[in-house]
Amino acid sequence: MSKSIVKNTFYKFLLSVFNVIIPVLVGPYVNWLLGKEQMELYSSAITMLNFFLIFATFGVYNYGIREINRVRDDKAALSRLFTSLFSFSMITTLLTSAFYLGYILLAVEKGQQAVFSAMLIQILANAFMVEWLNEALENYGFITKKTILVRLISTVLLFLVVRRPDDVLAYALLMSVTVLVNNLVSFAYIKRRIPFDFSGVKLFRLLGPLSVMLIIANINYLYTQLDRLFLMGAVGQTALTEYTKPSDIINMILLVVQSFLLASVPRLSYYVSHGRKEEYLELLDKSSRSYFMLIYPVCVGMLCLSYEIIYFYASPKWLAAVPVMQVFSLRCIITSVYSIFTNQIMYLHDRERAMVRILALGGGLNLLMDTVLTLSGWLTPVTAIASTGLAELVMLSVMYWFIRRRMGVAFRLFSFRNLKYLLYSLGFLPLTWLVRQLSLGVMPTALITVGLCGACYGVLLLLTRDEMLFFFLAKLRARFRQG
Repeated sequence: MSKSIVKNTFYKFLLSVFNVIIPVLVGPYVNWLLGKEQMELYSSAITMLNFFLIFATFGVYNYGIREINRVRDDKAALSRLFTSLFSFSMITTLLTSAFYLGYILLAVEKGQQAVFSAMLIQILANAFMVEWLNEALENYGFITKKTILVRLISTVLLFLVVRRPDDVLAYALLMSVTVLVNNLVSFAYIKRRIPFDFSGVKLFRLLGPLSVMLIIANINYLYTQLDRLFLMGAVGQTALTEYTKPSDIINMILLVVQSFLLASVPRLSYYVSHGRKEEYLELLDKSSRSYFMLIYPVCVGMLCLSYEIIYFYASPKWLAAVPVMQVFSLRCIITSVYSIFTNQIMYLHDRERAMVRILALGGGLNLLMDTVLTLSGWLTPVTAIASTGLAELVMLSVMYWFIRRRMGVAFRLFSFRNLKYLLYSLGFLPLTWLVRQLSLGVMPTALITVGLCGACYGVLLLLTRDEMLFFFLAKLRARFRQG
């Protein structure tokens, strides 16, 4: 375990920032160029792709990261486990591809089949998805450099081939090929270092634990993905896109902040599997606090600037999605701890079955509320995400009780040193209101608000001598001295 957790976090953070910058540059271009009807078609295709990808991936990603860390010091066992998981993934990918093709032929209108078919490339690309192994081995430097290069080339090609309002097929093809190339490069990199060893392949042994992961994936589907299906079926493609645009923006930004958590998962898994409890709790505390320091101002900031975010990223034709963006931002404050509870605590301690039951409780509640909203005629993008947030609040409350009482993990969510970041961030609300009173326009309002709120937040952290802020400043100073 010689690789630096700080360096891993830096690479993960850099990649996440890059994955935000590219969509911020490309997203407005695509949203403004493609017609409303074309974007609604693309949103529908992506929604169905995400559904089928659940069965193609079959939980291999999270399972692989945890299990690889148990055998990473044994090269022979590592090779056998890699071969088994790769073979399993190949089978699920091919089966899912066949079902997806049948769905296109039987359920999709002929005029829309080409765009849906372009998404099949992404399902097939899953066969070569081995990024879970790179993450488990903490190859974050390679992941970051490779992904940045592939995405840069893809971005250049996008501006060359997507140039007309009806180029939605070209856009879908380019996005799908980008995923395929990205996966193939990672596969080639891994295969040069870890050979296949089919002598120890026992696929049926994987079926049980991976089926549990598949159930977890499907239960998670009972949240925002379920909302999308209800909106697409009961309200229409316009409502679906009004829901999808803020959801995509939120998820894109959250990936940056969650890098502070996800980069530590392999190391946390290693500590748990080797019984190093004190080191596990210390790293859990440090990574979660750094996460809260960033996630709360991001959530409140998105709430304050929902209008400007939708205006620039999705274009003025989607301003009806502003209330949805605001509710999504509030939901993020509630669900910000989900990744900690699941990825950093419960899953690493082999509590998948408890996760299934707790997630099913919240998912079932969301299904019930979506059904009631649909039958009563009250289902809208805003009510859909609001009901999901309520269901997730119930689910997270039960999960926190289980972690504290049944697992005995000393994680304190409601300590002041965690909640103070939310309290400091709430100051953005009056600051944003004051800036809006100046009526400066969309761009000046956004820039001044971000600058003013960011400066005030930083000053508060400095005045209170926040431990995590000074930890990162010390690491940066040490980095520059070495450079």
